[in-house]
Amino acid sequence: MSRENLTSEQKKRITEEAYRMAMLDLSHDSSREAMDDLEMTLRDLENEEMYEECAGVLRAMETYGFIKNFYMVTEKSNLSDKIKLNYDKDNDNTAS
Repeated sequence: MSRENLTSEQKKRITEEAYRMAMLDLSHDSSREAMDDLEMTLRDLENEEMYEECAGVLRAMETYGFIKNFYMVTEKSNLSDKIKLNYDKDNDNTAS
């Protein structure tokens, strides 16, 4: 079957499959090299005019970037939970 003759449902299924495969790859190796490999894959797919697969891989890369940034932000914001302040009246200079 020619790619031009794909139905909308078939295109969605191809995109979703490419997304899941790319996310699976990233779940096993989320290094910078793995992202570089996906970027090369994305370029190759685009050169082959496999746009549904491109959409899936790009979505996975964007999802991974969002998740990575989210965890970086939440880890930094949780640092305040690790700081313990003592408000005892140790330093009270008032005479009783």
